[in-house]
Amino acid sequence: RPRVAISKYGKSFFVIGDDRIPGSILLFPHLVMHWNVSAVKEITPESLTILEYFIPKPRILVIGTGFYARSVPQETRDYLRSLQINSEVLDTPRACSTFNILNEERRDVAAVLLTHQSE
Repeated sequence: RPRVAISKYGKSFFVIGDDRIPGSILLFPHLVMHWNVSAVKEITPESLTILEYFIPKPRILVIGTGFYARSVPQETRDYLRSLQINSEVLDTPRACSTFNILNEERRDVAAVLLTHQSE
């Protein structure tokens, strides 16, 4: 199966392959999903529960928080730590690049990306 790669992004969308996807997204190595989160404060354990069921479980979660890197809630960091998932919080452009590189290297990575409009 081909690996997911973000080829382009804009203020309110991401482009994966030939598909333009509006809004926030959740990415795994071979899967892209719409993600019903529109603000950093909504990045909660509840919004990330799918990580518990994905096999193999990602070792790294890249979190893109929009135009600027913003800290995610402490309860979210604690939740990820309890799952033994390291997190990297970046602005969304850097998060896109980081996910692409780690996924190309075949690392166990996932990403959650907010658009710039989410701010």
